[in-house]
Amino acid sequence: MKCVIIGLGWLGLPLAKELVAAGFSVTGTTRQRTVLSDEINLLNFVPENGVSTDLKRALTAADCVVLAFPPNRSSFEQYASDCVQIAGECSKNTRILMISSTGVYPEKNGFVVETDTDFLPDSTNSLLFAERSLATILGDRLTIIRMAGLIGGNRYPVRAMAASGKSYPANELVNVVHQNDAVACCLHVIKYGHWGLTVNCCTSEHPTKKSFYSWMANQLKSALPEFVESAATGKIVRNDLSQAIGFKYSYPSPFDFPI
Repeated sequence: MKCVIIGLGWLGLPLAKELVAAGFSVTGTTRQRTVLSDEINLLNFVPENGVSTDLKRALTAADCVVLAFPPNRSSFEQYASDCVQIAGECSKNTRILMISSTGVYPEKNGFVVETDTDFLPDSTNSLLFAERSLATILGDRLTIIRMAGLIGGNRYPVRAMAASGKSYPANELVNVVHQNDAVACCLHVIKYGHWGLTVNCCTSEHPTKKSFYSWMANQLKSALPEFVESAATGKIVRNDLSQAIGFKYSYPSPFDFPI
């Protein structure tokens, strides 16, 4: 099978390597070709410059396309336009995996599941707008994975938190996922053909900010952020559907993460 990954970044590059190891032919895009790989066909893609002829050829021939590039900050509609442009270059048989975020959910206390974005019909969230734009034209050819806060691969937000000078609510609950599980979930969807779905990718356990980031700081031997006591608040992202399609988390608890 042929797969194109738009954005060989924190998630896209390790996913590309896993797909190659699984026998896929992989083309990936970067903005400046800073990634070196003998196994991945590298192309440039800068959204504001449009889709090159070489990328058009790769998209037309692809069995699967992964949208793993960040939203354009110029306007909330622009990212959807970029995604739709890429989808328009694909054949009618191409499946598309969009990497989204649990940040599309409303801020509320208690559980949130995949259908809870229905409460935001007028949202200006760029990811949610792109999700809806793609779903309208792709239907069951599209699967969306909403990633929780991303940890691992040298992405450890406790460092920035400690340096920010801000105070954080101690008992707010966290929704996170490790890089290894984020990549494995994408691979699972592609390998086993779970299309036409929207799926959360998040740990099963949700510790408080103070307990989790204090633990992370201890593991990294870094400075502690400032916390202020607060009530136990925050949304809790459920991952039931990802498990229902057969995906097994290597790190169901954030305290399982290799740091």
